Amino acid sequence: MKVALALPPKQKFAQDQFHRKPQCGLGYLAGGLKKDKVDFTIYNSKYENIYETELTKLLINAGYDIVGFSAMTVEIKSVGRIAEKIKSINKDCLIVVGGCHSNAIPRETMEEFPQFDIICIGEHEDQFSKILDCLYHRDYNTLEEFDNIIFRRNGELQYKNLNRRFIKDINDLAWPAYELFNNKTIDPAYFTSRGCPFGCSFCQQNSGRIIRKRNPVDVCDEIEYFSSYFNQKVFTFRDESFTADKEHTIAVCNELIKRGLNKKLQWTCETHSRSANYDLFCLMREAGCYYVDIGVESGSDEILKATGKSTTVEIIKNAVKMVKKAKLKVGGLFILGHPFETKKTMFKTISLGVRLNPDSITFSMMTPFPGTKVYDYASKHEAGLRLLTKDWGKYDNISGYAMAWDNFSVTTLKIMQPIGIIIYYLYNLRIRQFISYLNRHKKGILSYLMSIFKK
Repeated sequence: MKVALALPPKQKFAQDQFHRKPQCGLGYLAGGLKKDKVDFTIYNSKYENIYETELTKLLINAGYDIVGFSAMTVEIKSVGRIAEKIKSINKDCLIVVGGCHSNAIPRETMEEFPQFDIICIGEHEDQFSKILDCLYHRDYNTLEEFDNIIFRRNGELQYKNLNRRFIKDINDLAWPAYELFNNKTIDPAYFTSRGCPFGCSFCQQNSGRIIRKRNPVDVCDEIEYFSSYFNQKVFTFRDESFTADKEHTIAVCNELIKRGLNKKLQWTCETHSRSANYDLFCLMREAGCYYVDIGVESGSDEILKATGKSTTVEIIKNAVKMVKKAKLKVGGLFILGHPFETKKTMFKTISLGVRLNPDSITFSMMTPFPGTKVYDYASKHEAGLRLLTKDWGKYDNISGYAMAWDNFSVTTLKIMQPIGIIIYYLYNLRIRQFISYLNRHKKGILSYLMSIFKK
């Protein structure tokens, strides 16, 4: 059985982005296959700057029996094209798909892409090798015994249920096989938990709302191993809300300090304003943290409430103050185009971003990802949102045209994004930082500006 695991290639809107971090989901799948002694190859396309045509050729020329992809919504059409071309040359090759898009709408994805043979819905790292073995041997009777998958048998779709699978005890999982990504300069990221308790309307909640925690000892064992293997000095915790479980965060920080990793490594994380805590931030700084991203999203209390963010502008302000007081850098993550959004509430969001003056800032465009409340609103033309297309290639949060708003035009929204960034840098006299930003993103900025005027 000859298997490939492939990360979808770079998209055009991300052409100036440099991807040092391997995709964690692919890493965990690889870890499970390695543990079960399955022979496979990884294609870390984004890091290696491999685009669609080149990746397709590589996968065809290698003659794999099975090719697995993990795809976001904006990537699923690219995966479909690659799979179709593979099967045009190698009709016996089997295509396995997972990721947040197919998790949200598995049956619809199988119907839209007949070149896909099976979708694994949710988390399957602990049984992925068994699924592949059944697929390779066309043992469909055994495949039918698995929950949370959908596959083709004699042209018909087969499944027991389409629920997302969550692994209850993630401590039993093998570490991600980052060492098999064929590059000693990658920058691994780590999870101390899976799941987020908050129910934001724009989030696909890919890991569920129940927090499942890892043993801090195992987390730090993994960090020690890979930081040494890759000569890593800085890393990121990829938990959806790192401080959501205060006691667990304290335990992880204490373990880092106990091992002296805080003197060797620095790290970043993302958290929710409601779980901000000054004493915890101080401990995090002692444990090596230097930067915290906070998902602010909006500067309007009404919009925050409608979005299910479970916070207020005042709570957000206090959270940012606590991070700064603890002598940590802070990033502000904002979204424009929420349900019930108006020009006035967008200006409130930009104003809050400017006044908070975080060390970095992002203004993204609201995107109606399948499986979210925003997608449901837009599909029904509710909350001032209207779905324009199911062309998944347009579902990026930078320059996409997937949705329209009743209270303003798409062009207005796309103009507001650069306005927010420019005001943030100039008002706060971050001139050198602004010049650096322009230099880093010049290709993407040009592409974005062109998209504003594209019909």
